[in-house]
Amino acid sequence: MKLNGNNSGNRIRGNGNVIGSGNVVQTLTQEHHHHHKTNNSTDPNKGDDVIGAAVGLFIVAVGVGWLYVKNAEWVYHYIKLASLVAGLPSLITLAYLLINRSDEVRGTVAALYGVLLSSCVFGLAMYGQTMLDPRIIELSQQSSTPIQFWNGLNSYGHNIVVGCMVGAIFVGVAAIFALFMGVFIALYAFGDGDTEGNGFLRLVNPFRPVRGGIISGFALAFGWFFESGYALQIFSSFSGQAA
Repeated sequence: MKLNGNNSGNRIRGNGNVIGSGNVVQTLTQEHHHHHKTNNSTDPNKGDDVIGAAVGLFIVAVGVGWLYVKNAEWVYHYIKLASLVAGLPSLITLAYLLINRSDEVRGTVAALYGVLLSSCVFGLAMYGQTMLDPRIIELSQQSSTPIQFWNGLNSYGHNIVVGCMVGAIFVGVAAIFALFMGVFIALYAFGDGDTEGNGFLRLVNPFRPVRGGIISGFALAFGWFFESGYALQIFSSFSGQAA
């Protein structure tokens, strides 16, 4: 089976097939038991505890990935909604400054940047949703457990899930920082800019454009980096060279 046309831009390595029989969870569990039986070190429990913790974390991650894919429609719906809410303060401030204070260049640029950030959040939410193959979503709906879902995918499908999920997290973080940055910009523009006297303005001061705006921009960049598949492609390349 081949990926649909809207997934053709995915940079994750694979032949287009996402459904397979990875059996990754069972394999890790078997390796864990095997390690427990053959460990002859001076502290036999230390290595086993590390492997056990790794297996536990992996299973938790698989569960989170299953829930993410299963509820992908709602995940991206709320991210897009958050982008609209995040852009509203900046948009209102931008209109206010252009009409009433056209000489306020710094505030206008900051408000315009806030609108741009929220627009990018919305765009990357749509992009991430198109990169998540419909067959993976269908499999998540049909699977009764996270392990059944994960083992129903091949390595290519695993990479798509990981890339899109991590990308969605970064995009969500970008939306949060863009929102609070917009609130700061609005309070600063409509007030007197006194961060000491205005308690709420002081509260959102860490999210001012030179901080929150930069963090939001980097979060968007990382979100695209994972959603596009470039991050996992580079990671796979380094892993292959190390092997």
